[in-house]
Amino acid sequence: VRLASTGTGRADWQLGANYSQTNLDESRLGDLSDNILVLPVQGRRSFDQEVRHFAIYGEGSYDLTEKLSINGSLRYTDEEKSLINFTNVIESDPFQLLVESPGDLFVGPVSFDYELGASVSGHIGLNYEISPDTLIYAKAVRAFKSGGFFGGFALSEEELAPYEEETVWAYEAGTKFDLPDYGLRVNGAVFYYDYQDAQGFTTIVDPILGVQTQLGNLGRAEHVGADLELPWLPQQIDGLTLQASAAWLDAEFVESDVIETSTLIDFVEGEPGDPPVVADLEGQKRSFAPDFSYTLSGAYDRHISAGLTASATLNWSWRSDLFQGNQFAFDDGLAAHDGYGLLGGSLQVSSSAGWSVALLGQNLTNEKYIERATGDDLLSFGQIPGRPMSWSIAIGYAF
Repeated sequence: VRLASTGTGRADWQLGANYSQTNLDESRLGDLSDNILVLPVQGRRSFDQEVRHFAIYGEGSYDLTEKLSINGSLRYTDEEKSLINFTNVIESDPFQLLVESPGDLFVGPVSFDYELGASVSGHIGLNYEISPDTLIYAKAVRAFKSGGFFGGFALSEEELAPYEEETVWAYEAGTKFDLPDYGLRVNGAVFYYDYQDAQGFTTIVDPILGVQTQLGNLGRAEHVGADLELPWLPQQIDGLTLQASAAWLDAEFVESDVIETSTLIDFVEGEPGDPPVVADLEGQKRSFAPDFSYTLSGAYDRHISAGLTASATLNWSWRSDLFQGNQFAFDDGLAAHDGYGLLGGSLQVSSSAGWSVALLGQNLTNEKYIERATGDDLLSFGQIPGRPMSWSIAIGYAF
């Protein structure tokens, strides 16, 4: 439910509240009978999860002067999660799963509760119009990502304990200005994010498997970056829109008590009884955070007859190498995310009567790239390739 002002005066505000309840029942069978290297077994995992969420919030802005305005928001959130009757059964005899026997290895039923601690979030910001074509701004934000339960493969009750919410203080300053004589707009920003209890996956020492991957809190991380966006409408060519953007990001852990272990090094180079090979997260880059990314795009619209418009687009995007999250070169060699660029485009004809037909092309250079590469705790590594060059036709009608 929301209550909003009309926004006709110096003040503009909105108040609201929401409530939600979610229930999840999961039951899963896992077949590892062909994994002769580690654990040739089958398993059954089941649990219920309940989430109750309530929040009230307010946000608004106020014109202090004709050029200077202040804006802000405040939100109170109450959230509770429950993991109910988590049960994990591992059987060397798969027929025993059908009769729900206690199993060779048994965990549960186990229940845990989680309650959100970071209940207050919001932001405050200032906007200043230097001229009708130029705006500078600054803002500070406090936000959170809720905690919860991993719900994955577990060999002990301790592994099912909830992880905490991730919180962040985010600071950003930037400018937006137009060059109307050239049809150019410039949007630029710099930012600094300070994460506490950052969430992510890590590998931990496990007495049975040797290592195990878990979702949890990894420590404090800092993100520093800048981005620039340049939309351009050349006045010499009616209907043409060009746009370029660039971003730089430095994201790493600055404080962490988490020690990762290597899945593959232990197996290939280790001897029975050797201590696990470990690495400290502190000083490591965050997963899936490319240092650089760029985009270029163009669109051209032209009336070809009464009531008909033709449109053509072309776009290119590129990102640098991604850090997978493994701390070991041996693992990273199998789970690499090399940088890549993708080219796409479209041709469309639309009618004032509401219908449209478009030819869409993706990865027009047929770039070979890895969309995701990952491993598990059972010495399996997989790579999901990106889609090759492809074409599709889209037909639409607006009522």
